Amino acid sequence: MLRAQLFPQVDEETARLEFLLDLDLSPSGYTGLDDVCDLASAHFGIRTACVTLLRSDVQHAYSTSGVVAFEIPREQAFCNVTVAERQTLVVNDARIDPRFANNPLVTGEPHIQFYAGAPLILDDGTAIGAFCLIGHTPRTFDDDDQVALARFARIVARQLQSLQRLRLIDRREALLEQTAQLVQAGGWEYNIALDRLTLSHQVCEIFGVSKHARLTCDTLLNSLYTAESRRAALADTDRLLKKNQKYDAIREIVRPDGRRRWIRVLATTDVEHGRPSRVLGAVEDITAQRDSTRKLHELAYTDALTGLSNRAAFKLSLQDRLQYGMRVAMLMINVDQFKDINDTLGHHVGDRMLVDIGRRLKAAFPDAHSVARLGGDEFAILTSASADDDVLTNELDLLQAVMAAPLVYEGSTYPMTVSIGAAVAPDDAATAESLLKNADIAMSHAKTQGTGRALRFKPPMLEQIEARVQLLRDVRDALDRNEFELFYQPIIDLRTHRLAGFEGLMRWVHPVLGVIAPASFMAALNDPVIGPQLGRFALRAAMTQMRNWLDAGLNFGRMSVNLATAQFLDRNLADDILDMLARTHLSPSLLMLEVTEGVYIGSEADAVQATVQRLHNAGVGIALDDFGTGYASLAHLRRFPIDRLKVDKSFVQRAEDISIVESIIGLGLSLNMEVVAEGIEDQHQLAGLKARGCHYGQGYLFARPLPAEDLDRALFFDTTRVPAPATPRILTA
Repeated sequence: MLRAQLFPQVDEETARLEFLLDLDLSPSGYTGLDDVCDLASAHFGIRTACVTLLRSDVQHAYSTSGVVAFEIPREQAFCNVTVAERQTLVVNDARIDPRFANNPLVTGEPHIQFYAGAPLILDDGTAIGAFCLIGHTPRTFDDDDQVALARFARIVARQLQSLQRLRLIDRREALLEQTAQLVQAGGWEYNIALDRLTLSHQVCEIFGVSKHARLTCDTLLNSLYTAESRRAALADTDRLLKKNQKYDAIREIVRPDGRRRWIRVLATTDVEHGRPSRVLGAVEDITAQRDSTRKLHELAYTDALTGLSNRAAFKLSLQDRLQYGMRVAMLMINVDQFKDINDTLGHHVGDRMLVDIGRRLKAAFPDAHSVARLGGDEFAILTSASADDDVLTNELDLLQAVMAAPLVYEGSTYPMTVSIGAAVAPDDAATAESLLKNADIAMSHAKTQGTGRALRFKPPMLEQIEARVQLLRDVRDALDRNEFELFYQPIIDLRTHRLAGFEGLMRWVHPVLGVIAPASFMAALNDPVIGPQLGRFALRAAMTQMRNWLDAGLNFGRMSVNLATAQFLDRNLADDILDMLARTHLSPSLLMLEVTEGVYIGSEADAVQATVQRLHNAGVGIALDDFGTGYASLAHLRRFPIDRLKVDKSFVQRAEDISIVESIIGLGLSLNMEVVAEGIEDQHQLAGLKARGCHYGQGYLFARPLPAEDLDRALFFDTTRVPAPATPRILTA
């Protein structure tokens, strides 16, 4: 049973049909069978001798003696009975044989009366048809006749099997020929003793020579192979014949028509009596594969826009040189304000600028190991480095000079500056990743110093980055541990000395270091991920405290809360703040949001304007914090909805800056804005501010920032002294 499952038997019907499919006899038959049929006709003295093959639904007969081949339905065929019984069938008179008396072939044309047929049985036992004698009159057929007929059947069966094998061989050769043409490959042979080279038809086509050409190895090498390929082929052949080292090699040839092709040549020897007698081989045309590989390589290692190497190719070049201990310098280049260029001038100008930068870099550093576009607006140059730092300085100067020229595009001129960071291996880093990172760090530091700057990496730069990363990690953990708290500093109406409101100030209550002011974790406040988390915490804490004070019957005036720059990355910021106010049942007029000048002049100025306008329209006050320390202009004050200017404490606390303070106060009053002075620490400063008409002030002179529970309620929330905030310009919900 197990054997039957492993080797399922093929039924005879299937085996016969598969054989006939492979045999593929034409309707006119096979001439080799005609001779056998003629011989049998003469031997038995009968007109018709034929070979019948039994197909699935018909019997096909191949006959001689003037009778053409014919097909009849299988159920009418005498051959069908012969095959089924697998022995010689003799019908002396079909008219009286009950099996055939009513057969249409007997009662009608061709009026068969005599039939003798021996089955055609293959070597594997499959019966495929019969060798038949057909007569139109009754006759006898003795045992000797049956033996002779069986011999004829065996001869025919052997002929058919031989023919089937030839058919399979022809088919396989045709398939191999087609395959060779498809893969553009062929075989060759070199007879060493006769010095005769034989090439297949396919190899001749690959070489572009006539198949009738009489080529020798020397003429082939000298006329078709390039010089480099010829040298390699001679060396490989020498090793093949002397050491029997077969080879598989790539060669470049130039065909007689001038077309260059790449071929793969395989060769081995046929050894007789211990010595090579022939070299056998194959040739494959791999030009298309090499072209595809080259194109894939270009796609994988070339920047599509500039045609420079990409990051992957640059890293490979860098790694290769570091592997052999070469001293190299890496220059990292980044376009200043490139996002603004794309946003304001359009991506077509930005793309043209990148292409122009690539062209300039290639021209300025023709001997560089690699000039690459790493991605976006970042480029890199890899050059040999000397121990003389002046050489690197000269390269940086050259790079800045090359990049200083403005871009000229479609008749317009666009200024362009870049920030550059440099790092040298092995001085600054030993690995490719480290060198890339350190050059990038130097470039980032150059950006912080303004535009068009170039810096070489110094270890303290990395220490600052690592410190920032550690700070962000610590702040994230502190948020999880609820270590942040909002402290409150009162804002005093300088005209009445009464409470006008509070500013909620973030403090990190560290379990070891104590209370930490925001200046120490400013990097976290500006981080695009952690900054918004801290900002939301401050808003929730302030609104919760506002609600608690109102529920206790305490009039706190107006609460000021700082918005971090990173919070404006959230397009839903205004809706979120208004939703918080609604959930805590607070009027928007009780909230003042403080924004620094940098927010208004950055690349997201339009989005910032939409956010603050939405809040302002809802009744939230908008204060411009640290005014005078940034780049805000009068145009910005008019463009954005601003209700309050806050004079930075650096001006308030320096007597020599009193004229600046006076100008800011005057500007605020002229624009009908409230003015708040920060950092008031003594009576002299207070007097100067009051004399110049400053509305409000805050500072240590009044109170330090304190937790809500530490505020002196009797001092700050005396309802007989603190009026409701008079803010007629601010809409209320």
